[in-house]
Amino acid sequence: MADDLLGGGLDIDGWNFIKLETTRNVQDLADRSHVHRQMVPILRKTMMLKPQFREAKEVVIAALDASHAIEPLWIAERIKRGLDNLFGASWHVVVGEEFTFDIDYDDNLVFHMFYGNVGILAWKCGAILPSSINHISDPNTKEKMKSLLLKKRDDNDTEVAPQRKKARDYFSEKI
Repeated sequence: MADDLLGGGLDIDGWNFIKLETTRNVQDLADRSHVHRQMVPILRKTMMLKPQFREAKEVVIAALDASHAIEPLWIAERIKRGLDNLFGASWHVVVGEEFTFDIDYDDNLVFHMFYGNVGILAWKCGAILPSSINHISDPNTKEKMKSLLLKKRDDNDTEVAPQRKKARDYFSEKI
């Protein structure tokens, strides 16, 4: 009687097929590696020069392509280290699917882009701290950056002004 009312219902084999199909679809959504291969980065905002941004974009694409799943902390750390090595410390990076921001940054050193459904915000600001440069592997670069650490004083201070000019010259060479 119940079979007549419900049209016979689903057999166990049919249910297993639907269950497996749903499981595959969920796994495809979780593993986005096949989607990443077909995506193009979309720039939302930048103040960087084109050659600088091209190098930064390569760092971002390499970090995102190296990850099969979206792991924001791992991706952000990898992008930060790459940008620190290219342009000097201290870069800050935010990676995620949903965020908003209001930041202060150094002139011409910020970009906000999308890569699929992932947003990437990177900017450079603040003084160079020894803790910020511990991950740089080249000892010569590390020593140069340590020598450029500055104390907070007036720009008119005769002792500090030449050091600031030296720091600006060093970083403009890197860029």
